[in-house]
Amino acid sequence: MAGPRRQTLAQVKREDVLDYRRFLASPHPAEQWLGPARPRSHPDWKPFSKPLSPASVEHSLTVLGALFAYLNDAGYLNGNPFKLLRRRGARKSAQEIERFLDADCWRHLQATLNGLPRGSDREIRHAERALWLFTLLYLTGARRAEAATARACDLVRRNGNWWWHVVGKGGVSARIPLSDELMDALAAIG
Repeated sequence: MAGPRRQTLAQVKREDVLDYRRFLASPHPAEQWLGPARPRSHPDWKPFSKPLSPASVEHSLTVLGALFAYLNDAGYLNGNPFKLLRRRGARKSAQEIERFLDADCWRHLQATLNGLPRGSDREIRHAERALWLFTLLYLTGARRAEAATARACDLVRRNGNWWWHVVGKGGVSARIPLSDELMDALAAIG
């Protein structure tokens, strides 16, 4: 990036955003952009004291992307070049987080649930629902809130398979496959 491009927001393209990402990581020419921290009113003020860290670069792009998304949604712009970026590590780290019960813990939980009192019809229904619910959470990896807000209309059978439509954290929509055994158990506790 040789210097300011004097573009309108409507003229910004994906390539400009990529150039800006590189610029934030390594502002050039350094003598124009880098300097010691000073008050903005100082004649030798520079916007950067050092290149931005990768996390700060991504944060800057996230903020600008949100601005462009708003302007696009409001009809001020015809597109959002930030939407075309492949974000470095933005989603990858979230997908790599593993939350699970190991097999021994799951067997212990099942034994505890199977050991719930079953002396009355009410206790039997309670034990079956508890076992089904924990099995659902275990097999699907769903969050507690997703299970709590599930409705019958979220369950759909397509091409012989059961799917659970979930709107999860951050408003992310997903379809989770459900086994026939799980659905049969749901029908039984109805």
